[in-house]
Amino acid sequence: VGMRRYKLLIWFVICFFVINTITYLSSSHSRYSRRHNIYNKHGGHHKKEDRSDEHIESPPYSVNDTDPLVSVIMPLYNQLEYLNEAIQSVINQEDFTDYEIIIINDGSTEWATRSLLSHISDSFPNVKIKTIHKTKGGLSDARNVGIKASRGKWILPLDADDMISG
Repeated sequence: VGMRRYKLLIWFVICFFVINTITYLSSSHSRYSRRHNIYNKHGGHHKKEDRSDEHIESPPYSVNDTDPLVSVIMPLYNQLEYLNEAIQSVINQEDFTDYEIIIINDGSTEWATRSLLSHISDSFPNVKIKTIHKTKGGLSDARNVGIKASRGKWILPLDADDMISG
């Protein structure tokens, strides 16, 4: 019973963070708004940037699947040694399974990183994982690319060298 309360507390804190972030992004004093399609995937009338240098791999799950509640956005730059632990920490949240993981390779120079990402969905066959390869643009740019590609109602930013406890 104690572990369930702890997990519930962790998810409450995460949801609180996500809600506050979205509230800030949609507020009038922020430079972002719903119109910029930052978190509202079905709205917005702005012109998207041409990102011809990006390659989004086909998701290993059907497009007809229902949209997940949470999109975990995971930017990655040469952090291969931590990636499996970060993904596993999301999977270990047994009380919550309605999510997708979007990994954004921000121009990693290590060959092993690119190689692993091309087969990452084979390592986690029951998890909705989408990978995006792009040229180096920095952490915030990689997050924004992942947010634009997400299908979830809520966004959870998680760096590739971080873990969710619980």
